[in-house]
Amino acid sequence: DKLSQGTYPGTNLVPNPGAEDGIEAWSLVVTGTGSAVLSSNTSQKASGSASFRIFKSVLTDGQGWGCRAFPVIQGEAYAWKIKVRASSASASGFYLWAFSRAVKPTSGYVTGGSGADPYDDASSLINNGAVTTGWVEFTGTFAVPAGMYWLSIVVYDWYTLAASSLYFDDVQFGRQITADFIAANAIAVGTAAIQNGAIVN
Repeated sequence: DKLSQGTYPGTNLVPNPGAEDGIEAWSLVVTGTGSAVLSSNTSQKASGSASFRIFKSVLTDGQGWGCRAFPVIQGEAYAWKIKVRASSASASGFYLWAFSRAVKPTSGYVTGGSGADPYDDASSLINNGAVTTGWVEFTGTFAVPAGMYWLSIVVYDWYTLAASSLYFDDVQFGRQITADFIAANAIAVGTAAIQNGAIVN
């Protein structure tokens, strides 16, 4: 097929989306149980110079780290992406959430229910997903609930293996853009995003 359509995030709203600045702009927002640790890692990365690593030493560790909150528009459609790999494969245990709040969080982060700035809405983007030892990109779309104006993306490592690491990289969240793509050496009429070699009339 010469013409295809896809949905993509626009300008990325996630601060420090690939751990290029260490763990700046990311914080523990759901204390959960145990003592898992977030760090930046330069040996396992999907792109750039680093990725985030959540290390858990025991099976029952389970906490959530969120990015610094950014403003969103209620009712608007957004698209998101994240790349994930693990030190050991697991059929379940990976979670990605959108925590949103009506007012700007004073701590800078939208947190879990017992945190400083608890969410008014918690929406699951990935629920108990599988992880592998190779990088996998997850994508999706999200409509901001009515009355919500601030949002943090939250990554949970609750997967079912002890003494394991979950790596994530290239976190993106932005206004949803739908684009038509035209294959190389094709001829198209209209407006579209075009691959190298296409001819547009």
